[in-house]
Amino acid sequence: MPPKRASTSNANYTAAGALSDDSDLDDLFDELSDDDEVDKKPKKKGPPNSAEIIKGQMNKPHNIMLATRSLHDMIHTGSVKLDPDYQRDVVWSEQKMMLLIQSIFMNYYVPPIIFAVSKDEAGNHTRICIDGKQRCTSILWFMDGKIPFESPNTRQKYWYTKFAGHRGQQLPKDLKTQFDLFQLTAVEYYDMTDIQQRDVFQRVQLGVQLSSAEKLQAHGGPWPEWITELEKRYVTAEATLGKKLNWVTNRGRIFQNLLGLVATARESSPNKIWSPAISGLKRFVERGDPPDQDFKNRINLTLSVFINIAYNHWDEAFETTTTNRIAPVEFWFGGYLIYSRMGFLSVRALAQEIGKMRAMIRHHVPGNVSANTTVFALLSDFILAIPKKRKLEEVPAAEQYEADDDVDEREARALKRSRRAEELDPTYNDEWTERAIISPTKVATRAKAAAPIINNAGSSSASPVVQAQPRPAPVDVSVASSGRPIASLPTPQTSTQPAQPVYNQQPPAPNGLGNTSQQWRDYTEARIKQQYPQSFQQQ
Repeated sequence: MPPKRASTSNANYTAAGALSDDSDLDDLFDELSDDDEVDKKPKKKGPPNSAEIIKGQMNKPHNIMLATRSLHDMIHTGSVKLDPDYQRDVVWSEQKMMLLIQSIFMNYYVPPIIFAVSKDEAGNHTRICIDGKQRCTSILWFMDGKIPFESPNTRQKYWYTKFAGHRGQQLPKDLKTQFDLFQLTAVEYYDMTDIQQRDVFQRVQLGVQLSSAEKLQAHGGPWPEWITELEKRYVTAEATLGKKLNWVTNRGRIFQNLLGLVATARESSPNKIWSPAISGLKRFVERGDPPDQDFKNRINLTLSVFINIAYNHWDEAFETTTTNRIAPVEFWFGGYLIYSRMGFLSVRALAQEIGKMRAMIRHHVPGNVSANTTVFALLSDFILAIPKKRKLEEVPAAEQYEADDDVDEREARALKRSRRAEELDPTYNDEWTERAIISPTKVATRAKAAAPIINNAGSSSASPVVQAQPRPAPVDVSVASSGRPIASLPTPQTSTQPAQPVYNQQPPAPNGLGNTSQQWRDYTEARIKQQYPQSFQQQ
């Protein structure tokens, strides 16, 4: 295997790539190289096999001419798509877009647009833009009246579609027709796989500086596909994290933020939190094994709790410092704090711990909090110092969602199994969970202690069963002041509009039991004392 190239860290350095110590050029060549293929040698001697040499060759492309008017209409009807997962955001300034419009009017050269073409069962063609999104967007914006054409001669501005308030004049009809008929060159590839599309996208961007986040987003495979689904479900959907958090969301940053959280949760061990440096994220996103369902369920619940905190405990989590701007590393470790402690702490307690963590790191690292070894170490130490212990008066966040009707029952069971396995891990022997109930012979686990008071249908347990009482709703997150239930909050099964962001306790129930966690525990303990009097006499 050839030795790894030395990094030229001073080349092509940009603020967008601040998380990486490698140059853009090195990263691009690394993405195009394949170590497995470098060491491949012919299996036998003889004339070279041409088919083997160019194995994986794509179908030949077709060159077509496309009028700007046709392109505009196809974008609006959806037959041309400008936003595949690997594409960049709109990064051209209005001035650069206006220069392209000027080039079209002046008959300057405009590079070809590259499409991947697919056909559905009805015979309709869809074109996915692999290269040329910025040019297509410029044409779209000009014809929709968002940017003008500026004459290079007179410096007068002319609008294809002129609205009230636009400074300048309406484009003359003959020039409007001339623009409609301008022919763009397009290159079309048929029957391309997603991997081939991403490969072509990376290759044609060799002359363009992609941010580190955009390079990560351009990869294909099971993990990028799942993370893209998470982005649509928990960030870009209405009433989720996208517009609620004060964070950077352009040029692939959302994908990078979710990737960092997922990778940290996956790669960390009970006593050591994985550091999501850019090199590690790149290796992680290239994994070929798919995420297992239990892990996906737990990440879904983590992001649901994150949404709950953002909408209902904002001050406790994000107003503990002079700025509520959230750095990527704060999102990664804040999400991991929820992931690793939601089986022990309530939603409010998790929000308070996130607030303390942000106050701590902003105190030690004034200014911009960037991803480096010092910040990783400080945040890791803070999270590992949080005990994995339940408080008697609090219902853990995971249990609040297990009781939620909107949470799929299978996901709730899977989460409970993973949490119990975590509690029984030998590495947690010095951090036992507090127990309120003791069985007749020995200290029981939480699951066994709960058996006498919950009537599980079909249970094979030999312990006496007391008639189950209706479980009261968790305090602080059960009923909104407007009377709407917690089910309206986004969960792994729903992302509907959340209830009002202020929640109050329910009034005491008419049966006298009340509805707070402490009242319910007192009532339960009294019932257990009646059922197991010998156990309590031994204390």
